[in-house]
Amino acid sequence: MILAYARRTFGAIACILALCSSAQQLQNTTWSVYDQGNLAFYMRFDGSVLSYSIDNTSYTPISNYTDNSGNFTLVDMLGSCAGITGTYTYIVDGDTLRWTLISDACPSRSDFFVIYDWATSAMGIAGTVGADPVVVFPNPTQGEVRISGRYLAGEPYVLCDGLGKAVSAGTFANMQATIDLAHLGPGTYILRVGSGTFAPLRVVKL
Repeated sequence: MILAYARRTFGAIACILALCSSAQQLQNTTWSVYDQGNLAFYMRFDGSVLSYSIDNTSYTPISNYTDNSGNFTLVDMLGSCAGITGTYTYIVDGDTLRWTLISDACPSRSDFFVIYDWATSAMGIAGTVGADPVVVFPNPTQGEVRISGRYLAGEPYVLCDGLGKAVSAGTFANMQATIDLAHLGPGTYILRVGSGTFAPLRVVKL
């Protein structure tokens, strides 16, 4: 939370100076999004649509957005934030994209924008684990999470609580699956996919 606060403070000052000049760079760049140093997925702003990809090839639209003189407003099409409006400001700082929360009734989305690290695809961050990441979205979540990845078909998965107890398990029928966390208490869970093939992933239930 200290890191998130520092980013909010920095963003609030920097956006006053550089936000308007960053608009074109926001749209003309493919952004790699990292969770604790691990590549999570790719994001792209096309016209008025925010899309994500697990392989930087095929993109899925997830939100409609407007960028109006420093106020970035979006409404998700999918997931627990569908239909909920969030407002942010941002700054493109060299190879990184930094967000400042203005207001958002969906906490899983605000954490995603403010706490995760956004960088240009060419930059990269130490700790990246492979070019074909497993995507968990939304994360944090208040209900369901969707897991997707190019090589997940036939792979088993297990979700464990903080004590290592399995609370959900299954097998990917194709490249994606949905896990319902509505019956679980708030906390941090660990998602293990495959038999040591993929790095464990943190899933936060609000």
